[in-house]
Amino acid sequence: MEQLEEKKRCEEEYSVPKCIAIVDAMEELTDEQKADANELFQSEMNRQIFVSTTNPRVRLIWLKKKIGQVCFR
Repeated sequence: MEQLEEKKRCEEEYSVPKCIAIVDAMEELTDEQKADANELFQSEMNRQIFVSTTNPRVRLIWLKKKIGQVCFR
């Protein structure tokens, strides 16, 4: 039961809607970059890294690098 609660908490903490809300608030990104970022959040690991990165500049740098990787495959 405890493991189930922990999994649910983790899913909520690193949810796709939470990631999208954070991206929407990032004024440094274009609408196109924001749309591209949504693809990254299919990965649970990407969501965890994104949400766990508390420094806004580092989060932005990481996100832009990941967007570049997705767009230039």
